[in-house]
Amino acid sequence: MIKVENLSRKFNGFTALKDITFHVEVGEVFAYLGPNGAGKTTTVNILATLIKPTNGKATVAGYDVTREGIKIKQLIGYVSEDSGLYPSLTIIENLDFTGRLYRISKQERKRRIKELIDFFDLEEKKDVPVSTLSKGTKQKVNLARALMHNPQILFLDEPTSGLDPLMAKEVLNLILNLKKEGKTILMTTHLLARAEKVCDSVALINAGEILCEGKISQIKTRLKTSSLEDVYFAVLGENHD
Repeated sequence: MIKVENLSRKFNGFTALKDITFHVEVGEVFAYLGPNGAGKTTTVNILATLIKPTNGKATVAGYDVTREGIKIKQLIGYVSEDSGLYPSLTIIENLDFTGRLYRISKQERKRRIKELIDFFDLEEKKDVPVSTLSKGTKQKVNLARALMHNPQILFLDEPTSGLDPLMAKEVLNLILNLKKEGKTILMTTHLLARAEKVCDSVALINAGEILCEGKISQIKTRLKTSSLEDVYFAVLGENHD
């Protein structure tokens, strides 16, 4: 579903990504792990066609990120740490606005909004301004908005960042439910225990380079480790947290 081949990105002489390669299969949750500043968000922004690579190639659902950005945007949902929700609008109004951007009919928007409100358990808050919501609830609204056009591919950039343990657990359960629906999900994070609960495969990146990539179970077997945290420190060293 997602193919990255020898991808590089430079910013004013600084190399943020160095010939990275990894693949994400259809219907899997893929953890993209690394310390802050490793290149995770840069990679996701390229895949979401928000910025272009300097060299290399990447495709999403067979479409090239540099030449077919419009088609890719129609297929993906993107959740970033900066939600970009409209604070003065209610949950329903935020979702409806997104639906109109995707030219979804009024009847279908109404049906889809109800479906997402139910899925994310937002009924009690659906008519209040987003500015009054907790960070965890805003994150649920952000996820709902990314799903408004029913994309098959989701890019989740630090989806549990800043959430308390209970709300983080709820978001992870939502990710598992989306997986059951057949969504393909690439999730960036530096929280290893949370990633291990929901992800099938992983790529570890540091200083713009992929150091390890593959199925979590196979990597743990190969490195003779019992957890993703052990894998992380075995590959990156104990000086990373």
